[in-house]
Amino acid sequence: MDYSAAAVDLIRLMVGHCHAGAFEQLDRFSKGELLTLNYLVSRNETVFPSELSAAGDFSSARIAAILNSLEAKGLVLREMDSGDRRKILVSITREGRARVMAQRREIHELITGILYELGEKDTENFIRILRRVLEISNKYRKGTEHERREGD
Repeated sequence: MDYSAAAVDLIRLMVGHCHAGAFEQLDRFSKGELLTLNYLVSRNETVFPSELSAAGDFSSARIAAILNSLEAKGLVLREMDSGDRRKILVSITREGRARVMAQRREIHELITGILYELGEKDTENFIRILRRVLEISNKYRKGTEHERREGD
């Protein structure tokens, strides 16, 4: 097998279709404001902006901009920490939670439809192969991180 040619095909497929249907929604859900809101729903408690920054791999300036935008839309609240008034706590509003839950339902329905059309056998194979690809990808990422640390 020509793995180099296969890599070119895969890259074309992924780049060319990452803004289509389910992939576009998943991509948006894993970035910026939606990632921040989703994280707050998952945590189900107030958090410090630094935790949101770490969870999304955002700079402090980027998370501040995201929180300003979300707060202006009424989707999050920022309040001073009663234990340390220098710190700010972030929580999601009822409207923010409703928006995330609606997005989750929409994505779930879309993916369910896609998997239904794939059929049982192809769905099982797709999930098995994707799981394996992610395992290998994580191995390569960890190797790259290790190489970067050694080079510093």
